Amino acid sequence: MKNKKLIALSVLSLSLLLPCLSSCGNDNTPTSNPSSETPTTSEQAPTSEEVTSEESSEVTSSSLKDKYECISIEEALSLATQAGSSGTSERYYIYGRIETVSNPTYGEMTITDGTHSIYVYGTYGSDGEARYSELDEKPVAGDDVVIYALLSTYNDSPQVKSGWIMEFVHNEPEINIEDYQETTILNARSAAKGTKVKLTGVVATITYADGMIPNGVYLVDETSSIYVYGQDLAGQVKKGNTITVAGEKDYWILESEQGNAKKFGYGGCNQISNPILLENDKGTTDFNKSWIEESTVKEILNTPFSDDITTKIYKVNALINKVEGSGFTNYYINDIDGVTGQYSYSQASGNDFSWLDEFDGKICTVYLAAHNAKSTASSAFYRFVPVYVQDDSYKFDLTKSGEYAIEYHAKDQFKPSYNASPDTELVTTVSNELLGIDNVTLNYTSNNTDVIYFQETEGKVVLKVNEVSSKTEVTITIKATYKGTDTTKEVKVLVEPKIVANGISVKEAIDSEDGSEVQVEGIVLSSLVNRSGFYIIDETGVVAVLMDADALKDLAPGNHVVIKGTKTHWKKETSTAINGQTCISDATLVVNNYGEHEIPENHYVTNMSIADLYNTDPAEDWTTKVFVVQGIIELVETPYYTNIKISSVDGEAELNLYCSGAGQFSQFFDLANKEVTLEIMLCNWNDKNYYRGCIVSATDGTTTIVNTLNFDN
Repeated sequence: MKNKKLIALSVLSLSLLLPCLSSCGNDNTPTSNPSSETPTTSEQAPTSEEVTSEESSEVTSSSLKDKYECISIEEALSLATQAGSSGTSERYYIYGRIETVSNPTYGEMTITDGTHSIYVYGTYGSDGEARYSELDEKPVAGDDVVIYALLSTYNDSPQVKSGWIMEFVHNEPEINIEDYQETTILNARSAAKGTKVKLTGVVATITYADGMIPNGVYLVDETSSIYVYGQDLAGQVKKGNTITVAGEKDYWILESEQGNAKKFGYGGCNQISNPILLENDKGTTDFNKSWIEESTVKEILNTPFSDDITTKIYKVNALINKVEGSGFTNYYINDIDGVTGQYSYSQASGNDFSWLDEFDGKICTVYLAAHNAKSTASSAFYRFVPVYVQDDSYKFDLTKSGEYAIEYHAKDQFKPSYNASPDTELVTTVSNELLGIDNVTLNYTSNNTDVIYFQETEGKVVLKVNEVSSKTEVTITIKATYKGTDTTKEVKVLVEPKIVANGISVKEAIDSEDGSEVQVEGIVLSSLVNRSGFYIIDETGVVAVLMDADALKDLAPGNHVVIKGTKTHWKKETSTAINGQTCISDATLVVNNYGEHEIPENHYVTNMSIADLYNTDPAEDWTTKVFVVQGIIELVETPYYTNIKISSVDGEAELNLYCSGAGQFSQFFDLANKEVTLEIMLCNWNDKNYYRGCIVSATDGTTTIVNTLNFDN
C-alpha cells in the first residue's frame, strides 16, 4: 500500500546562494548557470501561502495536477523546441513524476507523465532562490511534483532550464517492511548476500561520484559500521543525521575484477544496496566510536583479502600526504613511517577529500575504512575512505624507537622460507626525521649459523643461507639499540632443500608455438612498466614475462630464476599487419636462485638510432631485442597529464615510452635532459600500429640506473 504525503515548500530567505559548478549536469547540460535564473520582483511566482490551502494536507497526486494550471510534458517539449536555446520568457507549471534525480546538489532530474519525459537542468524552492540541496523537504525519485519552469533547448534537446518546485506529493516505496529484519550493523555485516535488513545509525560520512554527486554513506551504530550505496539516499541526508534504512545486504565487486578478486580470495565490498530511507531525524549526532578497534595502516594493508574487513572503521595514527596530479589530487594515508600506505578511494578526482588539506603533512588520529580491494590480474590492494580526522599534535614516544625500527624496517626483510641464499644486504641503522628518531642500530644473530649466518663486509651486513638436505627451522633474533636501551624480536625462518629445476633457453621459448606452456631459465634483466612483470634474459635472447605482483617483490636484477608460463603474442586482434607483444604470460616462479649474475649482452643491438626505433615495422617482432642508443630523457607535463619520451641528441627524432604517466619512470628523473646511454626494449601491449619504448637502464657515465619499478629491492 502506498502512503502519500503532501509537501508545500515554504519560502526560504537566503542571504547567500551556493555557486553552481559549471560541470553540473550530463552531456546535454547547458552552459548557463542556474543561479543566474533568480527571478526579479516582477517574475515572482505565487508564494506557498498563496498556493496552499487549509485542505492542502489532503491533496493527492491526482488533485495536485488540477490545483495548478499545468501544461502537459508534451506541450512543454513543444514550447521548449519553439523557444530554442534563448528560452522562454514566461514560466509554466508542469506536473510529472520524478524518474531520477541525477544530481542531488543542483536538483538535476527527469520527470515523466508516463508517455513523455523532460530533462530538468536544475531546481530550486518555490521562491526561486534556495537550491534543491538546501531544501528542508525535497522530492525524490517516485514523487509527484509541480515545477514552475522556464523552457529552452540545449544542443537541440528540449529541457527545463530552471524549475521551481512549487509542491510535491511523496509516494512511499511499494515494499513490505515486514520482509526486512531489524538488526544491528554488526549482525548485518555477517548476513548473507541478498538478506533484507533494516538498520538505524548515524551518517558518519558521505561518498561522492564524479561531479561531487553524493552516491553513498557510511552508517555507524554502537556495534559497527557499513557502507550504504545509493544516490537517492545519499542526496537526502547529511553527516550527523540519524537515519533508518531498509536495504539488501551485498558484497560488491566491479564486474571486470570479479575473476581476479576470486584469485586473491576477496569477497567484495561489504555494503547495503538498494536502500530506502525510512526515517531521518535531521540531527547532528557524532557517530559512536566506542566499538572501533585501534590498528595501524600497515596491519590493515597486510590483512588477508579473505578477511571481511571492508567498510569497517578502524582508528590509526597516520600521515596525511596530499599529492597533486594532472587534473586530480591523491590523498595518501601513510603509516607513521611515512612510506607504508595507500591513497584514498576517490571517484571525484580527489575533490571529495579536499577537507583533508588542513592535515597535509601531519600525523593525525584517523578513522578510516578499507573501502574495497582493487583486484587486477597481478595484484589486489585495499583503498581507503577516511571518515574522520583529528589533529592531536601527535608526538612519537621515543622510548619505542627500537620497536619501531624492528616492526617497520627490520622484520620484513626476512622471507618465511628460503631454498637458496638471497645474499640480501640488511638494514643496520634506522632514523626517521618525521618521528624524531636518530640512529637506532640493528644487529642480527642466528641460532643455527651452519644454516643461516650474517656476513660483514666493508661495513655491510649480508644475509647468507647455506644449502640443507632437509627442512630446517632457524630462529633469527633482531636486536635494536637506541640510547642504551635494547629491544629484541625473534623471527622464525624455514630453510628448505634447494630446488633443482632447469628450463629451456629464452630463444627456445620465443620460438615456441603460441599457447604452449614453457619453463624458462634465465637472468632477471629489469622491470616492465605499466604491466606486472619483468624481462628475462640469457645468452640466446630476451623476452617479457607477465607475473603476479606478489611474486615479483622478491626479485631483483641479476637474480637467476626459472619460471613457467604460456608463450603468447599479446594483441587484441589477429591482424597480420601487427605483431603485437611477444611474452610469457600467466607466469609463476618455479625457483629463485638469487645472486647478482652478470647480464649477457652478446646479442644487444648497438647499430640502430632512436629514429630507427621509431620507424620499426609493427608487423615485425621487435619486442625481443635490447637496443643501446644515445639519447635524452624528456618529461612532458601538461595541466591534464604527464608523459615521458626519449629524443635523439640532435633533437631530430623521438620515441614515446609506454606508461600510464611519467611517474612510472620517476627513478630516471635525475638523468632527465642529459645526454645518456640508454638500454631500450620496444613494446606493443595495446595492438597499436607502432612501437613504444621501455627503459631497461640509463647511464650518464657516472650514475647507472636500472629499471626496478615492480621490485621491492
